[in-house]
Amino acid sequence: MEPYQPFEEICKGLAARPDAWARVRDGQNYMPLLPVLEHPYSLVVAQLFDRLIAAGLPRTEVERISLRELVVFALGGPLKWGWGENAVSWVEEGFPIDDRIASALERVAQDKRFPQRVRHRAFAAAKRWRRVHAAPLRSGVLRDLLPPRHHRARLVLLPGLDGTGILLRDFREALGRHRRTILVSYPTEPNLDYAALKGIAQFHLPRRKPFILLAESFSGPIAISIAADHPAGLRGLILTCSFARNPIPILAPLRPLIRMLPFRWAPVSLLAWPTLGRFGTPALRSQLGEALSRVSPSVIRKRLSAVVEVDVSALLARVDVPVLYLIASEDRLVPRSAADELTAIPHFRFAKIEGPHFLLQARPSAAAAHVEAFMREVEVDAMWRRSEPSG
Repeated sequence: MEPYQPFEEICKGLAARPDAWARVRDGQNYMPLLPVLEHPYSLVVAQLFDRLIAAGLPRTEVERISLRELVVFALGGPLKWGWGENAVSWVEEGFPIDDRIASALERVAQDKRFPQRVRHRAFAAAKRWRRVHAAPLRSGVLRDLLPPRHHRARLVLLPGLDGTGILLRDFREALGRHRRTILVSYPTEPNLDYAALKGIAQFHLPRRKPFILLAESFSGPIAISIAADHPAGLRGLILTCSFARNPIPILAPLRPLIRMLPFRWAPVSLLAWPTLGRFGTPALRSQLGEALSRVSPSVIRKRLSAVVEVDVSALLARVDVPVLYLIASEDRLVPRSAADELTAIPHFRFAKIEGPHFLLQARPSAAAAHVEAFMREVEVDAMWRRSEPSG
């Protein structure tokens, strides 16, 4: 579509209206300059000042013009002729973003006077900038863009080594009642390997509802394998202190010794040291003891052996949904190298939380905040893609 006003006409019009030019020059009112937003950003930044000077305006006055203020002004509301949308287009074309521009874009995303397509484009631009600069989105932006509660994604939880889900109680409470969760519990038969447990997890996936998969530690390879199969409804993947293959390869030669580990007689305090560290409390140690009492030592040994042997790293590149990895700052079981390997996933990011390997247990509220923010972003992205015209 051709611009409403040719570039030369805009510049000559400003030169012919001293009062309007003075307001623009002094940053009082950018309305007369808004038509330049209809032209490509690259053209404007290359030619505007020269054209204004050629139209007869003093160079010293022209150099006081701020395109940044113009963009912020245009993003302030759904102005006539859609100049707010043009400002979003400039950002998409490469106009430099800072926190002020990002905040203006987020206000557009919340302003229902703008068309939905413009709100989603503004949200996406702000999110990209904040992700690169590790800056949080403004409070309320995602909330205002979310679908109705009954259309939101379910969170499917795959537990850690014990497989009971008992240790996820506090985390589920921290998520709150507004977020529906599906907890997968693994059977206690000792002959179930990763492939069999994957089948059990798949059985619990929603059939007609969108969902996000969260895997804790041991269950990471299961979740990665499921995501690589591209199941219908999967919107995202969250891995917590997890891995794609044996996170401590030097222990592989010691695999035969696993069957000799005395889990039945080991005190809970001993098992709490690598899993909870300094974050251990009587309540958490009690939960750990309860979870382990539900699972026979032979099952624990079987699953530890499976960890030593597993390797699903070849599947990482096939995971095409957004992935969030929660890193514990004081993880004594899974090293940072295990997370670095997962960067082979195309849409992958980290979030580091102060805590132990049992991150969801020791820091449930902090973990829930990251999970909820990620789920909201994924849901809004899904809405945005559905609203875009095909072709």
